[in-house]
Order: sequence, then structure tokens, then C-alpha cells
Amino acid sequence: MVVEQIQNAPIYSAIILLSFIVGTIYYFYLERKNDPYLKCIVFVIAGTFSVIASTLLCALFSLVFNDKMSGYRSIFSIFYTLFTFPVFGFLLQKIFKLKVDFDSYLKPIIVTIFIARIACLYQGCCNKYGLVYIEMAILLTVYILTLVIKKSNFFGFLLTYSIFRFIADFFKETFYYEQIGVLSMMQYMGFILICVCIVVIVTSKKKPNEEKL
Repeated sequence: MVVEQIQNAPIYSAIILLSFIVGTIYYFYLERKNDPYLKCIVFVIAGTFSVIASTLLCALFSLVFNDKMSGYRSIFSIFYTLFTFPVFGFLLQKIFKLKVDFDSYLKPIIVTIFIARIACLYQGCCNKYGLVYIEMAILLTVYILTLVIKKSNFFGFLLTYSIFRFIADFFKETFYYEQIGVLSMMQYMGFILICVCIVVIVTSKKKPNEEKL
């Protein structure tokens, strides 16, 4: 079956942009007592770079596998964006001489992804077997847990989210078009992200008195 997934519809793009704006405003609200302007600048730049990187990855993937993907087009990926965000976030926080604190990003990013997934529902992509609804339920559950326990763990969330996306990708209708060998490109990236998260979590537990990464 040929899958048409042209993700540049005005409404789709508007919802994605809205998710980013809402996430940024929410982050500003949460950090309003801790130099929010500079932190929001870093958040916005990191997010923008991540979106650009996501678009370039999708373009590269489409170029390399053009024949196989002749009936499938994707110019943006939420997971690719989330994959690159910690890298840009870390570098920019170092450049601006801010304390490296990814945990403060957790709630805004959950809100951003949740709204962005509404765009996926509108576009009609990635929702085979109700995968988008399951993902949104997971995001909502994690968000509620952060409010209840009053504690955030960005890399713990990233680990959980990556594992879910790794498994979910097998059931996506677009899996064939993204497949390289036995896994999709997203799954290879997910595997790398899972390993990085495990290393960060284990390392941070061994060094409780040091600055969090």
C-alpha cells in the first residue's frame, strides 16, 4: 500500500508552531523567578536548531532511500527533534554559562509533544492501532506524575519515551518506508538515545553531589 504523508499542510504546520509557542510560554512561566528571559532564549534556539536538524534528517533519509520512499514523504519528525534537542540544549547552556538543568525542560516538552500529536491526528499519520492516542495517554500520565510527586526527571522520561517509540515503530503503517535492515531509522536513533539515557541516569546516581547533566 502506498502511503501519502505530506506533512506541510497549513493547519498541520500551524498546530506544530502552536505547540512550540505554548511550550516556550509554559517554560517561561515555570522559570519566571530564575532568569526566564535568557533561559527561554536558549530553549527557543535549541528547539529551532532541533527542528532544522529534524527536517535535514528527513530530507537526507528521503534522498538516500528515494526509490523505496516514492509514495511516502515526511519533512518533519517529532522524535528526530527530541533526539537532537538535548545536544543543542547542553551546548547552548554551556555557551550562555547557565547551570545545565534538563529537568526544567520536562513539563514544557511534554506539553509541546502532546499538542504536536494533535497535528498528527489531524494529518492522519502514525495512528495505526491508536498509537497516537496511546502516546498522548502516556504523556498525560507522566505529566500528572510530575505534579503529584513534584519531581522531574528529563532523561528518565526520555528513556521511557524512546522505548515506547522504538516498540511502536514496528506497528506504524510507514515502517516499511523507513526500514533499514530489520529496524527503521527512527529505531536506530531510539536505540542510541536509550543507551545515552541509561548512561546519564546511572552516572548521575553515582555522583549525587555533582552538577546534574
